[in-house]
Amino acid sequence: MTVKEGCAEQGSGGGISASFGATVTVTSSTISNNSAAGFGGGIDNFGTVTLTNSALSDNSAVFTGGGMRNTFGSTATVTNSTVSGNSAGFDGGAIENSGTVTITGSTISNNSSGDDGGGIMNFGKVTLTNSTISGNSSGGSLFEDGGGIWNDGEVNASFITIANNTGSSSGAGGIFNDSGGTLNMKNSIVGDNTAGGSSNCQNLGTINASGVNLATDSNCGAGFTSVSSAALNLGPLANNGGPTQTHALQSGSAAIDAVTDCTDLGSASVTADQRGISRPQGPRCDVGAYEVLRAGAAPLPAVAPLGRLVLLTLLVLTGIGALWRRSRELGAARD
Repeated sequence: MTVKEGCAEQGSGGGISASFGATVTVTSSTISNNSAAGFGGGIDNFGTVTLTNSALSDNSAVFTGGGMRNTFGSTATVTNSTVSGNSAGFDGGAIENSGTVTITGSTISNNSSGDDGGGIMNFGKVTLTNSTISGNSSGGSLFEDGGGIWNDGEVNASFITIANNTGSSSGAGGIFNDSGGTLNMKNSIVGDNTAGGSSNCQNLGTINASGVNLATDSNCGAGFTSVSSAALNLGPLANNGGPTQTHALQSGSAAIDAVTDCTDLGSASVTADQRGISRPQGPRCDVGAYEVLRAGAAPLPAVAPLGRLVLLTLLVLTGIGALWRRSRELGAARD
């Protein structure tokens, strides 16, 4: 299924507007080229949204949440999906969050914001595992911070790669962690980001780093090992197999076989990478979202193309006592 070219000329949620109490499940679908005069160009969520094996792309919002706005008390889950090419006039080019967002096996790439959080702007709680944040940009007339992530809430990140994001003259290219922000990271990469203020990290709050974390400068603080870009040796964002694009670790990368504790922040074993390749492939796990495939390893799992085997379920509450439920299963994409 494709949701495209919707326009909320006087409101929010150009593609999908999920009201209080709503449940929206989107599988193997595309939400693209929608726009909102307010918030949430692709999705404006006051309820519960689940996005699986899907694309949220090329949407725009005048204010915040070019791809999605997830409001206070709301929940969004993004799994094996791509959030790319979205833009916001102010903050949160891909996602602006005040609720709870869980992102697994997904890529947030090439989104932009006029001010803060080219990829993600967070006031709530965001949990990322086996995911990539790449090529996002922030910049404008106000704070100009956080090309990849701007955080004034709680971010929990395990086995993620934050690379090639851009902040403007006074900001941070990778992560800007504001005074109210807590950033917990484990076995992750923050590298090759650029900005005038700080290339990879700028921290006014609290950063707790555990496991093995690599950065291509010393600004991310204790718990990060500083390596050169040449030593990190990331490949470009590309289709390296699996449902979403990743940055491959090139031969000799300092991230290969560097992780002794192959668990996430909750101490649960992480047994596969973003693409579905089993971890570890060598004697130890690799840092970040990508595990280098060794000879004789099992092939990548098959992934249904977008727009096929679609299941879309909407449960929307509008007004008092009004209930609308729609469920359909499609065998092929329909515009």
